[in-house]
Amino acid sequence: MIRKTPGATGVIPWRRLRRGAPVRPAISPQAAIALLRTQYPDGLICAQCGLLLATRLESYRTSNLTTARRKTYVCAECQQALADIERDAEARRANLVLARAARGGQKNHDAGRSSGVGESDRHLPASPHQLGRFGQVFLTAQLHRGGRPRKYRTKEERRQASRAYSRAYRLRRKEIALA
Repeated sequence: MIRKTPGATGVIPWRRLRRGAPVRPAISPQAAIALLRTQYPDGLICAQCGLLLATRLESYRTSNLTTARRKTYVCAECQQALADIERDAEARRANLVLARAARGGQKNHDAGRSSGVGESDRHLPASPHQLGRFGQVFLTAQLHRGGRPRKYRTKEERRQASRAYSRAYRLRRKEIALA
């Protein structure tokens, strides 16, 4: 995190951590990079997110970065994010190929059918909970709410369990009182 030094000019906008202090708006990574380059001319700055990695040349001298490589340096987090994006895109492309192959198999399977017979049931959803089609993916209605699974399905089950817990608690209290 970049902190403001007292009396420094041309410093980067920051968010104060004290209560009641004004909060300056966040700036774009390109603007942050420009400000950081003016404040730290020898600094190592990520060209993607604007993260200040080193302020002095001595800090990264052993990495043997040229000036051009230093100005276009991308931090490990941004490299990981780019790798994740590429991996996800490759997975989507592979899934699309598989889906097209499966759909092509369906078309060949349906080609033997006579027209008119069973034509109406092809457009019916496979499930009564299916609402509509979005691109190549079928959207389905949720059968239950998200979140933590329910412990009891009905109110009656909950009431019975509550009664059983209360009875067990009262029995334990009696045993303690008698002991």
